[in-house]
Amino acid sequence: WVWLGGRIGKHRAIAAAGFVSMFVFALVPAVIYVVKPAAPDAVFACLFAINVVQGLALGAAPILGPSIMADVVDLDTLKSGESRAAFLFAFLGMVRKSSEALGVGIALPVLSWVGFEAQSENNSPEALFALLAMYCLVPLALWLISIMIIMRYPITRERQTRLRAALERRTSRRAQPHRIMAD
Repeated sequence: WVWLGGRIGKHRAIAAAGFVSMFVFALVPAVIYVVKPAAPDAVFACLFAINVVQGLALGAAPILGPSIMADVVDLDTLKSGESRAAFLFAFLGMVRKSSEALGVGIALPVLSWVGFEAQSENNSPEALFALLAMYCLVPLALWLISIMIIMRYPITRERQTRLRAALERRTSRRAQPHRIMAD
């Protein structure tokens, strides 16, 4: 992912990984509704393959995401005049954890509302579809929105180079000794 990020841009590499992940994860309903009735023994292999490809694709965000965040820190430092890296990384962690909690906080009540029972082998088709929607369809829609957002990421390699140069100029000006004028 680092190599691809260097070639096409970090945000584009994450978007490409998102598209790969979306594509293979979109096969889950086909496995459930097509493969399972026709060849139940093949379901595990299909889902395993989907998870392997998806796992490789999802590796882009934890690898490239902190690098993108460092670019955001540079931009913020240049604009604000102070380093708020700890705050920005902590905020990112809070957003990530909040989104995970929100996902569970929405999915579980919806599944309960439609009558899905995790311990039961006799869930209604509606309850099973709700499970599929919460597990697969809603995340696919959210990934698409995320990809559309990341594709608008404004810090290209060229802009980051200019940001770093501006920050270095500012740092070197502050480091120069002050001359005291003699009377």
